[in-house]
Formats: sequence, C-alpha cells, structure tokens
Amino acid sequence: MLEANISKFGQLKKDLETVLKNLEVIGTLPPSCERIFLIGKGTVIKRILIKALVLCVGPNKLEQTFVNEMFLGCCIPAYLRTKFIDLNFTKNVKNDATILIFPKGNHVKTIGLTTAEARRDSMLRSNSPAILHSGAIVELARSDQLRDWFVSPNGENTEELLAQYDKLVWPMLAPGGVDEYLKPRTDRVNVKSFTPTLAPRPKVGEKKAFRPETPFQREVRELKNLHGKFVSTMLDFYHFIPKVDNPLEDFWNQAFPDTEHWDISPEMTIYHWIEQAPRKDVILEAIRNNTMLLFKRKLAHIVGTALDIPSESFRFRTLRGILSATGANVHGRNYTDNPNSTDVINDLPVFQYEDVTSTANITGAIRDSIAAFRGKPTEELQAGEKRQNLIAKKKLNKTASKWISKINDADLREPIRKWVTENFRNPKLQNLAAEYVTTAIEDENLGYDSSESESSSSEEDE
Repeated sequence: MLEANISKFGQLKKDLETVLKNLEVIGTLPPSCERIFLIGKGTVIKRILIKALVLCVGPNKLEQTFVNEMFLGCCIPAYLRTKFIDLNFTKNVKNDATILIFPKGNHVKTIGLTTAEARRDSMLRSNSPAILHSGAIVELARSDQLRDWFVSPNGENTEELLAQYDKLVWPMLAPGGVDEYLKPRTDRVNVKSFTPTLAPRPKVGEKKAFRPETPFQREVRELKNLHGKFVSTMLDFYHFIPKVDNPLEDFWNQAFPDTEHWDISPEMTIYHWIEQAPRKDVILEAIRNNTMLLFKRKLAHIVGTALDIPSESFRFRTLRGILSATGANVHGRNYTDNPNSTDVINDLPVFQYEDVTSTANITGAIRDSIAAFRGKPTEELQAGEKRQNLIAKKKLNKTASKWISKINDADLREPIRKWVTENFRNPKLQNLAAEYVTTAIEDENLGYDSSESESSSSEEDE
C-alpha cells in the first residue's frame, strides 16, 4: 500500500464499520418507505466504501475527488453520506425511520440537496422519497434565474461564487398532512431562528496575529448568509410561521375571516384559533403546498423584508416573479436517469465486508510473501536469526591464541579459532575451550605441535 493511502485506508475502514452498524439498526425498524429508502442508500454507500478500500491497496494514490465523484455518480446526497458515517445517526431512533431524515421539531435540519445535486435529474429520480413534498424548493434550487439573483453574472468573482453556490443546501419538506404540520405550533415547539455568520474579529488577549477576511471571503460569507436567511424564512412560512412583526394583523387576517374576534391568550394562541377556524384545512394546505398565488406573493414580501430588499425595487420584483411562478410542493414529476447512475452503481463490487476482512484463506506462505514485500522478516528468518551465533565483542586472548596456533592443519586451525572467538568472551573460558580442543587434536594425532612448554596455560590475559 502506498504511504499516501495508509491514513485514508484507516478512515475509510472506520467509516465502513459505522455504515454497517447504522444499517443494522435501520434494518430492525418497522417497514416504511423511508426504511426501504435508507437501506438502499446505505447499501450503495457500503459498496462505494468497499471499492475505495480495494483501490487503496492498489498501485496508485486514491484521490478524494475520485471518491466524491463516486458518491455523486451513484446519486448519494452529501447529507446521507455524512449521516451514515456518523455513529450518532441511529443512536436515538426507536420505531420510525422517518425521523432519521425528517427530524421532528427542526425543519431546517431535514434531508437536503446541494444546488449541484438538485440540478442532476438522476439525483432527483434516485431520491424521490426525499423530495416528494418539496417540488417548489427543488424548482428554486434548479432555477437559473434565482441563481443569477443570488450571484451576479457580471461580478468580479462570479465563477468562484457560483462554485460556492453549488455547495449550498436546500432542506426538503417532511411528508405529512396539515394537522401534522400544525401540531408543533399548537404544542408551542420553539424553532431556532437563522443565525448569520459574522466577520472574524480579533480575540481579546490573543497573541497570534489576526488575519481579517479577504474581499472574496466576505462575498462568500454574505452569499451563505443571504441564502441561509432565504431558505429559513421560506421553510418557516411553509410550516405556518410567517416572519412578520404582527402575525395576526400582517398575515393571518388575510387568510382567515373573523380574526378580529380572536381573543389571543396564553391558553388560546393564534394556532389554537386556526385549529378551530372553518376551512382551516383548505387554507393551510394552500400555504404548505404552495398552490395559491396570494400566499406565494405574501411569501415573496416576507422574504424580501427579511433580506432587507426595498419593496418594489427591481431586485424585489424579480424575486416576487420567481417565487410566484413556482409550482406545488406535493408533485408527481418524473425525472430521467441523466446522467446515468444505474451503470455506475452496477459497476460497484457486490462482495461483503466480511469477504474483504476474512483471513481464512491466507496461508503461511502468503503471509511470508506479504511480509517480505513490506520489508518485514518472516517467522523463518526470525527463527534463523535466533539460532545465529553470538559475535564476541572481545578478541581471542593471547594464551588461547598460542594453543590454537600450534595446530598444524590450517583448514582445521582457522575454524577452531573462529569458533572460540565467537562463542566465548571470557578469557578463562577461551583458554579452557582452546585447551580441550587442542588436547583432543593431539590425542587423535591430527597434527599438533607440543614441543613448547604449556606452563603458561594458567595465565589470564586481558
């Protein structure tokens, strides 16, 4: 494995194990369209990660852009990819897969598509359960006119800002009827308002040099804030939260007659009165489903005010025209598989994670060849190293050398000299070994010169 792929391999393996755990939990939930949808998407994510792991052990560096292209080509939204590799994704789910992609109480955190994803027909076709109730939102994400409204075609950094616009997320509306959308309002469920990102400021006492944002960074931040406020205000409107100063006077009295008789109190809020109003279902459905021109124009006015766009300015009129032309949220639009995703998915590996991690078929020879390839010693080599003789750090002392030098046969003398030197470091042991060897050679008449006195055999050399 290339060194550049080692850390990526570890992260991909960790992600894959997390995906498998989340899939296991989702598989235990009661049957539903959302459960089928999530299992299908999770399985494709699993197959993508397995392919990426296999590529990691190949001869080439695995580029992150290639992995991203695989997810996009297989129609996996970035939202789902992020969720499936999060251990907390299925942590608190009990008996409904729907809340995994449409969490209750926070309609801004639902499953979403980026602008680039929404502009691909195959992505919309493959994720139809997620977009089924969000037709108008999808239209806006795909709108060239709205894109030009957010990013001026004639700006200095248009190309770079359009690349950022492609990454912006459009949350989808959850399935459900009018009563399900109204209940959080009567239950007084708080909805967090959009919080814009502020320009960086130096921190008090911070020693590190402060780097102010560049003009381009400021443009990106303003684009994200503009889009975030736009989307948040629109989603609030579809969930019966018109962001106006006086909701009763500025909005609801145009939707319902007799609001002058509504006595608003802590016990009877506006939403409690709406719950009792005649034709409540028809009016609220027109708001939620974006089917009445009156409410489309009201939405445009509310969004324009929230974004500080002067009323009746050209920019406001353009926005009003875009929002007024949108269709219904609940739709039956059919999208083609373009660009083709079926062939991309079919090209993914079909084997399981266990097939990749199993070591049952790996023999000792294979392990040794892998170790040799990686420059690691095999067990056989390690065993051989253990059997190697110790190399003496001290030279042969003079007395032992004198005895060994009396051996007449050089072919016999040098191996003995080497053996004594390498196996005995203590001078006394060297003398004793040399004495035994030379005595045996003399007794066997193998050629030993004993003419000199051996009285020095008891001397100890340094």
